[in-house]
Amino acid sequence: MSPINFQLFAPTIAEATLIGSFSEWKDIPMTFENGTFHCSTELSDGDHEYKFHIRRQNEDQWIDVIDPYVSRYEPTRNTGIITIKNGKKILDEYTWKYDDVKLPDNKDLIIYE
Repeated sequence: MSPINFQLFAPTIAEATLIGSFSEWKDIPMTFENGTFHCSTELSDGDHEYKFHIRRQNEDQWIDVIDPYVSRYEPTRNTGIITIKNGKKILDEYTWKYDDVKLPDNKDLIIYE
């Protein structure tokens, strides 16, 4: 398991917590600094669902919001999905191919605009 950082830019929100499958959907407190809520939690390799639980200023009601920077989400449960591999957050596992192919010289390129 490795520490993974989560953050939410929300300067007008009173409180925020992180909830997810990794915490059995229990609140993980987030600290507020310079308009951003942040926390770190230990995650094992694999896919994990999560979202933020927020409370607006002068309101008692808490609402759930999805991470606006999430790269994958589960639309039926309205949760973001984070993938951890080898202790690090993975955004894309695409393997580039043909990097060793020689490109033509600039003078031989035809570019359409």
